[in-house]
Amino acid sequence: MIIDLNAERDKRNAPDPQHILTDQFGIPMFEYLCDYRMNDSSWSLRLWAYSIEDAEAGIEAIRGSLGYLGQVYTVVS
Repeated sequence: MIIDLNAERDKRNAPDPQHILTDQFGIPMFEYLCDYRMNDSSWSLRLWAYSIEDAEAGIEAIRGSLGYLGQVYTVVS
């Protein structure tokens, strides 16, 4: 048996499967974590994006357009 060390190394350097999804065009998206401070506490939110650059663009979009929609009571799958 031949082991491809580069392939094995790439597996270990990749996110776990639950942090990757595929969009409707078959392109992988990755989960990123963002943090912010409020009232002397640190909070975070999750953002799905295609790349680090896409995640940073998402953060900029959030800065310019984030709005309150309401409290979540339940989610139906």
